[in-house]
Amino acid sequence: MVIRRNMENSYRKEELLNTLVRLINELDVAFDYVDNSVIDTLNIFVRQCRKDNTKLQLFVNQTIDILEPFIEQIKKLNSTTSKVHKQEYDFLDNVVLFDGRLSFAMFKYSTSETITCIPSS
Repeated sequence: MVIRRNMENSYRKEELLNTLVRLINELDVAFDYVDNSVIDTLNIFVRQCRKDNTKLQLFVNQTIDILEPFIEQIKKLNSTTSKVHKQEYDFLDNVVLFDGRLSFAMFKYSTSETITCIPSS
């Protein structure tokens, strides 16, 4: 897996921002228990990143640093064709992204239906 930290490419930047918007929309629609204030805060954060390349670059670097220890688990989950057991997502309990705005521990009690709806790109 190639990890790119440089967001100078405008296409790559736009693609990342659009993916973040889709993720936030999925969180809003699929997870009823995610408070609207969290969704609003995430949307504000993405709008700030859209305007401020330094903030976006910092977000990218922090996200890579946070997720890097879990790359093998993420690749396995993303590429599997077999049934994934809930405990295989346990590593996400320690993941907090968006400058502390989104803790993946809140998804610990999600059903298998809601877990499979999260976009992978």
